[in-house]
Amino acid sequence: AGSRLTDRLNQVDQTQAVLQILTPGGDLDAGENDLAIPFRLQLCSLLHRLFGGRFKVNSTHHQAVRNVAPGFRVTAVSDEGIVEAYEHESLPIWATQFHPERLTGTWSDGRTQDFAPLFKFFVEKVREGRKQK
Repeated sequence: AGSRLTDRLNQVDQTQAVLQILTPGGDLDAGENDLAIPFRLQLCSLLHRLFGGRFKVNSTHHQAVRNVAPGFRVTAVSDEGIVEAYEHESLPIWATQFHPERLTGTWSDGRTQDFAPLFKFFVEKVREGRKQK
């Protein structure tokens, strides 16, 4: 049995919860579709090593992982209980539900971490793999 998905997340409930969090620091831009949601990270996970234990990410999905396949573990969960990241227990496989590419460099808008270290880590792992061949 593989991973299971939850379909049609209730974006309205997520938006209301997020707006309550973001309003004190500034409202969302009128045309902005991304939501900055806080989430909790599993200790010893890749994201925890790179960014610490709690921060915000974007949320633009209508589906989410309900549970992960054998060999994987959930490493990040939103305050609403949505799986936002998972990784393999022994292989170099990492996955995010959020979109770190939209939170990097000029795309980063200050509501979240700049995710450049995640991409730097990935590039380093690819280079290490190429050297081993």
